[in-house]
Amino acid sequence: MYLFETQRCGPYTVRRIQQIVQRYRETAGLSASVHPHLFRHQMLTFLTGQKLSDAQIQLLSGHASKKSLEVYQHLSLDAVDAAYQQAVRFIDL
Repeated sequence: MYLFETQRCGPYTVRRIQQIVQRYRETAGLSASVHPHLFRHQMLTFLTGQKLSDAQIQLLSGHASKKSLEVYQHLSLDAVDAAYQQAVRFIDL
């Protein structure tokens, strides 16, 4: 069983998935490059931001080592700013 199956109950080929993603990109009028791996990257980055542990993300992603998860640990400027503002409230100036 596959997450997405063809009408013949088989898996889509890698190429077919790429074609489907490109068709949706064109339909949406996006000029940015969109590819299937981008969805995986975005989801793992999102889960990192939701405070899932490295072990949980490693299990979900199938990565062999925690070192390979570093690429998903982006810090948004907004998240850093909020944490910074909260921390400096305790400084007595």
